[in-house]
Amino acid sequence: MAEQIAERPEPKPELLLANWQDELDSADLYRYLASREADPRRAALLAEIAGAELRHAEVIGRGLRDQ
Repeated sequence: MAEQIAERPEPKPELLLANWQDELDSADLYRYLASREADPRRAALLAEIAGAELRHAEVIGRGLRDQ
């Protein structure tokens, strides 16, 4: 049985840009929440999530630059 490979959809710069901004906004929100959290463990988790969102934004940013 032959394996079918799905075609990669054409990238849409406006969608990438919106997603990039959403990731940056999320990172800001998680950083803010971490700064207001009294529990150090929860604050650390929120800061970790903020870092993940920034990394996502970096990946999307590379996609935008490659267009």
